[in-house]
Amino acid sequence: MRREIQYEDRNDKQIVLAAVKQFGLALRFVSAELKNDREVVLTAVQQNGNALQYASEALKNDREFVLEVLNVNADVVIYIDKGVGS
Repeated sequence: MRREIQYEDRNDKQIVLAAVKQFGLALRFVSAELKNDREVVLTAVQQNGNALQYASEALKNDREFVLEVLNVNADVVIYIDKGVGS
């Protein structure tokens, strides 16, 4: 399994979903648009909580999304701004 995504595939949601399902840290190589896609990021975080560091700032600061991610993988707490939702 490749641990990166080809440049030409980095905005193809189906290819990206398949990749992050197997290797969550592949989120690092996807387009900015898909780093802001809730389904893509959640799939990546389910596989590897460390993938959250590559999510868009908008998602990392979205209180509702953060709570959803914490329910899936509590280890991601180190990547969440303490001010989210305050």
